[in-house]
Amino acid sequence: MRTGVWLVGARGSVAATSVIGALALRAGLVGPTGCVTELPGLRHPGIPGPGDLVFGGHDVSSTPLAKKADALAVAGVVPAWLVRALHDELPAVERELRPAPEAGDQAGTAELIGADLTDFRRRHGLDRVVVINVSTTEPAPEPHPAHADLAALEAELPRSRTLLPASALYAYAAFGSGCPYVGLHPVDPVARLPALDQLARRQGLPYGGHDGKTGETLVKSVLAPMFALRNLRVRTWSGINLLGGGRDGGQPRRAGAQRGQDRPASSGCWPRRSATPPRAPPASSIWRTSATSRPPGTW
Repeated sequence: MRTGVWLVGARGSVAATSVIGALALRAGLVGPTGCVTELPGLRHPGIPGPGDLVFGGHDVSSTPLAKKADALAVAGVVPAWLVRALHDELPAVERELRPAPEAGDQAGTAELIGADLTDFRRRHGLDRVVVINVSTTEPAPEPHPAHADLAALEAELPRSRTLLPASALYAYAAFGSGCPYVGLHPVDPVARLPALDQLARRQGLPYGGHDGKTGETLVKSVLAPMFALRNLRVRTWSGINLLGGGRDGGQPRRAGAQRGQDRPASSGCWPRRSATPPRAPPASSIWRTSATSRPPGTW
């Protein structure tokens, strides 16, 4: 089944790493280590393989995908030899990346997003397109009555430029275009906004997400319950975000963004950051989260 993968944030580190991995699998340069769908209980002929995937996407950045891949290789995130081996493959993906569209209102922007999705599906003869949001974490949206009802949302979007955060607007456009949606944000827009859930159900489309847990968050989500069960007090988390490109450590200090990362991925056990953010981390993107004010065994 030929499947389109439309990446929101397609020129970022997570997207570039995913594309490199898929292309390397397709070319037989690496094995399927870490591919959950290769487990015996999940392997199924209906699941598309690397050769069935076609990549495209939107981004506000104009950094070429090959340049991002080179930067990831220099940082040691992906092997340099692998990037060199895929030198002739990356331009085909690059041709499918588009600037993030923007109209005078959010209804118009959603239409432009949907037009790109429809064109992508048509040109490649795809059986389906899945929209995956791997863009920068954003704050939870401010409450609005239109978030609770699809009819109210559809009536309000033509009059607003800010009603939905970007992730929610992409989910709205994806569902309207017949595409499933997966969000890797800690703040899942569909789960938080009933109007989007109503649209997905009306269209008969699945959605998922609520933090991809691709690395450090996964490890912390496993360790934190163990610490609590052993009545151990977590004073500080310390970690290095390899896929952040040196930016993720600073991203939570953007106005409001930290609210989107306080409680990742429904784990319910990551210690909240203190009210006063820590001193700015160095370029290595080390980020510390303090739980020193919490009683033992709490989070």
